[in-house]
Amino acid sequence: MARSRKAYDRVIELLGTSSADFRTLDHPRERSTNIVSSMLGCDRAAFVESAVVMVKTSKNEKVYVLAAIPSDRQVDFGAIRAMRGGSYAGPAHPDIARRLSGCASGTEVPFSWDADLVVVVDPLVYDHDEIYFPAGRPDRAVALVAEDHRRIVQAAEHSISKESSGPANPAARPS
Repeated sequence: MARSRKAYDRVIELLGTSSADFRTLDHPRERSTNIVSSMLGCDRAAFVESAVVMVKTSKNEKVYVLAAIPSDRQVDFGAIRAMRGGSYAGPAHPDIARRLSGCASGTEVPFSWDADLVVVVDPLVYDHDEIYFPAGRPDRAVALVAEDHRRIVQAAEHSISKESSGPANPAARPS
């Protein structure tokens, strides 16, 4: 798919052509998954937050992971670093995250169309029959049958989250 296409359009097309059971949900413009999940009346643990993580694998090499976790948890950068065999893991620079994901911060979808961005899903995401996630834009979310996400994304599943240390910040400190 062309990189210039909007993430929202790509997600809707992918879900439609994959015969996924989904629906779109409009909400006031907001990028905080904590606030959006409350607006939609869904459990924060069923709302998937995706973050682009940079892992330094050698002095001159970096790899990027799209970490999909329940929004009531925070990214465990240490687990991602260990999983990828890196010396450091932390949030990717916002410009790189946007280029790789095709989304603005706070609207990342749990799918990747870039070979340089590998999706990894925390297994806790699939503890719910239906998951919710930003639709690649700040005024819309998607509700999707969890097993359809698992079938479509076919991502590695690893424990890459930890309990949140506070309600407002789902990201952990880099490690």
